[in-house]
Amino acid sequence: MIHAERCPCAWIVALAALALTAASPVAEDTNAVARKLGQVKVREVDFQQANIHDVVEFIKDRSAGSSNGTKDDENRGVNVILRPDAVKDDGNGPLITFQARDISLLETLKIVTELAGLKCRIQGNVVIIVPKDAPDGEIIHKTYDVQSSFGQRVDEYKEELKGGVGGGR
Repeated sequence: MIHAERCPCAWIVALAALALTAASPVAEDTNAVARKLGQVKVREVDFQQANIHDVVEFIKDRSAGSSNGTKDDENRGVNVILRPDAVKDDGNGPLITFQARDISLLETLKIVTELAGLKCRIQGNVVIIVPKDAPDGEIIHKTYDVQSSFGQRVDEYKEELKGGVGGGR
C-alpha cells in the first residue's frame, strides 16, 4: 500500500550531499535535479512491503505532480530510472516497508535506496537507481600496445649483455 499527499506549502533544499560545483552544465543539471527533489515535500509516505518498482513509480508520480502542468523545464518533474541490474534476475526487487511524514522526495529516495541495498546517482537531469556496488563515476577502458616496445627493450638488453659479458675469457 502506498499513501501520500503532496504538501505545497513546505519547501526544503537538501543539497549538501548531492551538490557538485556548478561549473559545468552537467553539474548545474545535477544541482537542479537535487533541488527539485528536495523541494517536493510529501505529507505522508506509507510503504508496506511495496515492490521497488512501485516505490520508483511513486517517486516519479510525486515529482511530476509538483510540476503544476507546466512545460517549463524548471517546473517539470524528475526522470527516475531503476537500472535493470539493480533488481534480481527474476525481475522482482526488494520489498520496502517505510513510513514517514513531512519528508522531501530527496530524503525519501535516499532512505528507500538504503533500505533496498541500492544507491542513487544523478547524471545530468536523470536520477538512476543502481546496485550499491556499482562503480561511481565513469569507467575508462584503455588499451596500450606494450608488446613492441617491450620486445625492442629485450633485444637491446641482449645486445648489451653480449658485448659486455664475454670479454674476459
